[in-house]
Amino acid sequence: MQLAHLVITLVWLAAGVLLSSPALAEQRSTEEVKPRAATATEPDPQALDELVGRWQVEARDPATGKIEKIRYEVRRFVGHTWLSGTGQSEDPGFQSKDVWGHDPITKEVIRIVFDGSGTYAIVRSPGWKEGTLVLEGDARSANGIVRVRETIKRVSPDEFHATWESLRDGIWRAYSVERMTRLPPA
Repeated sequence: MQLAHLVITLVWLAAGVLLSSPALAEQRSTEEVKPRAATATEPDPQALDELVGRWQVEARDPATGKIEKIRYEVRRFVGHTWLSGTGQSEDPGFQSKDVWGHDPITKEVIRIVFDGSGTYAIVRSPGWKEGTLVLEGDARSANGIVRVRETIKRVSPDEFHATWESLRDGIWRAYSVERMTRLPPA
């Protein structure tokens, strides 16, 4: 118990030092966070709740036609404000963890995705519109930063279709086309 308390104290201390650094203070004062103009209605905190559950995902690479089967489970995380998902391919190789929620300032849906290769992406959306959620942002890896977009279409409460695209040379190109179907509770 004492070791855990020490670790938490050190983390908060390091965060305090970082946040009080003159360079960061100068950056904060020159780069105010400005909420985007509202493009959708205020987010419904339960709007993402339909993702909670266990899912079977079939992800197809459009370039090769290869299909990867992934188990994906979404649970509530830190109360009802955030959701957390974990993905694992049936064949060894793919692992991911993500967090879903709403940005308290911009009111956008946000999703932060981490995968087993060390890549992470932060994507945002103004929200669901006519059964479609379009999230856009940057993926960062050892190879650099790439603009990405995920378009999720609600087919039914138990099925979603998603397409991940990357922006290369000014053109959006699909790299994963996915079908997500709900599994029965465990």
